Amino acid sequence: MAWCFVTGALNLATHGLLELRARVLDERQHAERGRAFVLAHRTSLALHLAALLWLLPAFGDEEAISVRTLAGTVLVLLVAHWLLPLWAAALSALDEPAEELTEEPAERSAGEG
Repeated sequence: MAWCFVTGALNLATHGLLELRARVLDERQHAERGRAFVLAHRTSLALHLAALLWLLPAFGDEEAISVRTLAGTVLVLLVAHWLLPLWAAALSALDEPAEELTEEPAERSAGEG
């Protein structure tokens, strides 16, 4: 239940940036989406390398890595790789561009006097 709530909140924070098709996005959103994917994939690469360095010494030992440890590590890496784009987009989300004023300041001052 918490998973659904958190994922929905992150999608709401990014305004569905990763859920929309690329042809629907404007230039700013497309660039923001690209930055989120780049950041997520770099972070994923760092996590994969850290896991490899963590598991590497165990391959040389007489005691083999347990299947449980290896399966857990692979599962964590897959889930992280799947969710990192959403987290990267939510954490690096830019504010929406400000809407332009519809009423000119000169019109307001002319109507007051």
